[in-house]
Amino acid sequence: MPGYKILIAMMLFGLVCFIPGCGESDGVVSSVMPSGRGYKIVLAATPDTIPSGGQAVLLANIFDPLGNLVANEEAAVVFSCAEAGATVEATPNVEGFSDIKDGAAHAILKWKDESTDEVPLPSKLATVTAAYRGAMASIQVILVSKSF
Repeated sequence: MPGYKILIAMMLFGLVCFIPGCGESDGVVSSVMPSGRGYKIVLAATPDTIPSGGQAVLLANIFDPLGNLVANEEAAVVFSCAEAGATVEATPNVEGFSDIKDGAAHAILKWKDESTDEVPLPSKLATVTAAYRGAMASIQVILVSKSF
């Protein structure tokens, strides 16, 4: 039965990632389900390419050591991105942490190129991370410079 729950959870996760990615989206990037013991996180971002002044939705599905989606929990997941000009806003923002609801936590990644017109910076890859109870997942998104 737990395998069946994981299959349903992954199908729902895929739909959640796919549907917002329709239309003007450049795509979806997602981490893979890690192996081993303990808590696990599958992290996704849509779109995977963010122009200056744009944003992406981050979704983390959280699994317990038995492979079940984690129950609702407040202020549990922290999202981060260390690139200059990138900010992560937890939803809802409870001291920088996102709540888990039905096994998922959400955040918004915002990007604003802070380079000057005289010295424009190139576009770059940024690593986005989600963490919960010792489990971590990372993905990379493309931050597009305002010079493009």
